[in-house]
Parts: sequence; C-alpha cells; structure tokens
Amino acid sequence: MADVLVFGDSHTAALRRGQVAVEAEGAWPAGLRLCVRPLGGGHLATEPFFADRGDHAEVTLPEYRRQFDRLPCADDPPDRIFGVSALLHPVRLWRGAAWQDFAPADMDLPGAAPVSSGTIRRLALDDQRPMLELVALLRRIGRRVFAIEAPRPFRHHPALRRTPAAVVMRVDRLYRATIRAELDRLGVPVVDVPDRCLDAEGFTLAEFGQPGDPHHGNEGYGAIMMREVLAHLRVDGPSPPPMLHEG
Repeated sequence: MADVLVFGDSHTAALRRGQVAVEAEGAWPAGLRLCVRPLGGGHLATEPFFADRGDHAEVTLPEYRRQFDRLPCADDPPDRIFGVSALLHPVRLWRGAAWQDFAPADMDLPGAAPVSSGTIRRLALDDQRPMLELVALLRRIGRRVFAIEAPRPFRHHPALRRTPAAVVMRVDRLYRATIRAELDRLGVPVVDVPDRCLDAEGFTLAEFGQPGDPHHGNEGYGAIMMREVLAHLRVDGPSPPPMLHEG
C-alpha cells in the first residue's frame, strides 16, 4: 500500500476538504493511504524552523512542533512519499504595497520604478529558503517528494485594488518559475493547478474562492487539486536523484 503524507501551510485545509469530498464520492483509490496535516502558517516559514540532524529534520519552531517534532517522523515507513503544499505560494511577495510604485523591469510600465527579474528571483529564493532546505534534506536521504501548487492569484485579493493586475501576475509567474527551477534541480515534480481553474489571464476563477478570504481555495478547488494529486501518484515513478552543483 502506498503511504503519502501531505504537509505544509494553510492551503492544506482545502486539500483535506477535497480529500473528504473525493472519499464521499467513493472515488478514493484502493491501496493508497494519504494523510493531510498542516505544518502551520506559511508566514512562519520564511525563517529557519528546523535543525538538520542528518537523517531527519528536527522541527525547532514552537508553532510547527505542535504538529511535527521531526520530519520524517520517527515511525514513518521508509517508503513514505511526501507532498509539500508550501513552496509555490507567491502571495507573500506580491501583496506588498510597494508594488503600487514598482514593476518588473521587463514590463517597461510607465511611471513604475523597474525591478529586475534577477531581484525578483532572489526575493523568491529568500522567501522559500527554509522550505527548500527541508525538501533538499528529504531528497538527500532518498525520500520521494512532490510539490503541490498553491492557487494562482484571485482577482478579489485586496492587493489588486492598488496594484495593477498585470504587475501581480508577472511577479507571481516569476516567483513560481524560480521555485520550479529549484525543485527541478532537486528532482521534485510539481502538481499543477489545472487550466480549468483559471481565467484567460491566469487568475483563479472566483467560483473556487471563499467569501471574505482573498487567497485560499474552497472545497471544490481542493477536490480538483486532490484529484490532480491522485493522478500524479498513479503515473509518476520514483523521483530522480537531485542534481548537485559541483565546485
């Protein structure tokens, strides 16, 4: 029986609701044990939250230790697969008020101070460094890992009242592309948000949002993403070894 742990930020809530919905339909595959557990709020993941103990990560941040004291857990089966819902979550970068006056340099937006693609990539890597380091540890010890993409921006996010939608989307895409490149280097595939969840410009459709919530998906969104996870687990083989830089 395949054994999977999906962990991560607050977007795990929609994934868990989606799992319950798929199970209620009688569509859950036999031979798959999948547990969805939050690690904690994504706003805490920008600072170091674990210590590398060689064969596991000891979780050191008190808020995260309420869920896990280590990863892999001491009693995890050696073939447990890890799904991470935390890595492709650019909202922390583009929701800032500074983007009212700045824009990616390649947009050549009149009146906006240009920010180079290299700077945006560095900001993305800095934002995700602790989580990327955790994934690198899991891969180093031979664990199979995949990442689950967070929702693309919603048009009802308050940041879009002050920042042009095109700027938000460009920053979002640069961030995701940067983190995807790192995941590819580590041999970590990504479960993508499917096109049917998006409008023509790449924003998440309003029907998949929640009233009063500017960036989390609802149960319907979670069910779609959980089916994407199941499709990935059916077709994907073992992750390739990470690509290590020399020198």
